[in-house]
Amino acid sequence: VDAKLSIKTRYPFGNAVSMSMAWDNPAVESIATTVCIRMPSWMAAPLAVTINGKTAATAGKPGTFLALNRTWLLNDTIAFELPEVLTLSQYTGEDQIPGYEGRRYALKMGPIVLAAVGALDGGSSSITLPLPPSNISSWLVPVPGQPLHFTAKGTGVVFKPMWTIGNAAFTTYP
Repeated sequence: VDAKLSIKTRYPFGNAVSMSMAWDNPAVESIATTVCIRMPSWMAAPLAVTINGKTAATAGKPGTFLALNRTWLLNDTIAFELPEVLTLSQYTGEDQIPGYEGRRYALKMGPIVLAAVGALDGGSSSITLPLPPSNISSWLVPVPGQPLHFTAKGTGVVFKPMWTIGNAAFTTYP
């Protein structure tokens, strides 16, 4: 029997993910198989997963596969919510900008690198972010009505997905 797992999600514009099990042969009532779901490495904690609305696992450890081994019925549904995880990745490249050594970070929302667009300091392709990097939410503000867009307090810079910047000047490691 050829099983089909259909996936519904709006990610990255929505965090809900659902997957439904199906097959074409109406004579088949169930199938025994293992469904492996990749747990994104960028998550900060294990991911809760449900099957048909009931907790299936809370051991979806980041950077691994969660194996769901069971007998599946037609239209069984696996569901989970991907978390919104903002992280900073420190720049370690060789072309450091004098005066900014150790202070350049790329901002990521989950796996998406956000471009910094706006007034950069003195044309140096860099800005001084209102760090501390350990408390991003203290200086990063979501832009209302614009998913995945953020402003950095006091900088005039907007962070947004690279596919939305058009011809604007940007940097990923301000």
